[in-house]
Amino acid sequence: MKRAMIASIVVMLAGCSPSPPTTAQREYQAMVSNAQTAAQTFRSCSDAVYNSSQFAPIRAHYPESVVQATPQQLADQDYATGSEIKTILQAHPQFAACRTDYLNQLSQPTPTLATIETAAFAQMQNKLIGLIQKKLTWGQFLRQLQDITRQSSRQFSAEAQRIAAGLEQSNEAELARRQAAADAYLQYQQTQQIINNMNSSVNTN
Repeated sequence: MKRAMIASIVVMLAGCSPSPPTTAQREYQAMVSNAQTAAQTFRSCSDAVYNSSQFAPIRAHYPESVVQATPQQLADQDYATGSEIKTILQAHPQFAACRTDYLNQLSQPTPTLATIETAAFAQMQNKLIGLIQKKLTWGQFLRQLQDITRQSSRQFSAEAQRIAAGLEQSNEAELARRQAAADAYLQYQQTQQIINNMNSSVNTN
């Protein structure tokens, strides 16, 4: 979902791209590429843990994507059993490693996006603690994860747009400077030609 958000914003700096690209365009392209790679790597890492045989006992309760949870899963009134809690605790370090790698990669060019994701992950872990302590049923756990995911997605999208808008302003400023330089050079060439013509006329006479 977030990969699509980032990719869709790239049109703000595309279309009328001069050659060579501006500094803002290069920065934005690098940001988009890094964020997409980080998200893809995170998804691959998380998928590997989720699809492992170790995680099989709780797949019926825990969908791969919480936003795609079924009505039955969202209505699940069961608390996690002892064996399910054991599976959660065994898999958690692997999921945590995936998240850490993702946040480290995302934080390099876009620390504000990483901050949003870090806060979301912290909230999700608090809900996981509630599930483990049997304060939340599976259904309650999933519904609360959905709320966190949707809220963080909105924040992520807004921040990505804010970054893009700032880079777009830088892009427009650089294009204006390039145009001013081109206009000045054209004026120089024109005045130089006038002087050359005047010089040619004097020499002819």
